[in-house]
Amino acid sequence: MAERSDLIQEIRNHFNTLVPGHVYRLPLPDDMPAWLVRLSDCYGVAVPWPGEGDFYARFARAVVESTRLLIGEGREEPVLFLQVNDGTYHAGGVAQEFASLCADFVMPGEHGENRDLLVHHTDTWWEHWCRLMGNAHSNLPVHSVLAELMFYRWLLRHGQQADTVTWTGGDHTRLDFESREQAWEVKATLSHTRNEVTIHGAGQLNTPDGHPLSLVFCRMEESPQGGSVNDLVQELATLGVSADALESALYKMGLRQGAIPRRRRFRLLEMNSYPVDEQFPRLTEESFTGGRLPDGILGLEYTVDLSNLVHTVLEA
Repeated sequence: MAERSDLIQEIRNHFNTLVPGHVYRLPLPDDMPAWLVRLSDCYGVAVPWPGEGDFYARFARAVVESTRLLIGEGREEPVLFLQVNDGTYHAGGVAQEFASLCADFVMPGEHGENRDLLVHHTDTWWEHWCRLMGNAHSNLPVHSVLAELMFYRWLLRHGQQADTVTWTGGDHTRLDFESREQAWEVKATLSHTRNEVTIHGAGQLNTPDGHPLSLVFCRMEESPQGGSVNDLVQELATLGVSADALESALYKMGLRQGAIPRRRRFRLLEMNSYPVDEQFPRLTEESFTGGRLPDGILGLEYTVDLSNLVHTVLEA
């Protein structure tokens, strides 16, 4: 089996000569195959993927995903594919760094332990790899997305129809849910004690056409017994929501199919609904002289304490 330094050089050399649309079998043991892959818009390495379901994760400028590629004589096989786009690969210094990354990705280990971790325990491998490489990725607040989906389920179980209520997830609109008569904004926290929400902008707690607005506050905790985004997608589909529409929204939010955060599980501890009415403390443009923000103020963010506000407990 090739030494790591030799493998890095092999990868560099063949990336420089490989024709788009072709693959090259790396000099690794027959039972631990790996391929260099050059497509029209990216460079990468692939290993056989026996895993179930999908996997997708982003590491700095590289992506690891489960997919199918043509390997050998026109055989399309399931693989785990580490890749960077063409522009990234040709950026200054990236080619050498990426070749090193590719070598670490495909090296099976002395007894195949690295490959086993990669393809059979991919989530664990990913966490180890991020720590080893010092990945500066930020953790998506997936519990907030899950809270919205749990409230979506509550709406559909309590009289709303899938074709009359809209989840605006991924569209960067002010409010999370709208129907013909009402609107809802969902906030979530992992704190066990705080009852505070942050409002972004003077317009976030305004509703179209003056419809009644409620703020829904969800308290969550991570738990193996909780639900995941993947679970809620399946449940909502059984309640009449278009699976394609859900996936489209989640994709815009960085939670495409296979993304690790979609499998994280959270338990809903409480869900309360607060009417945003005259008694609810909020700032809007009408709160300021002239009905607009003062000159020179470009944005507004404030925190509301919900502790003493009238609310309704929503049973999940």
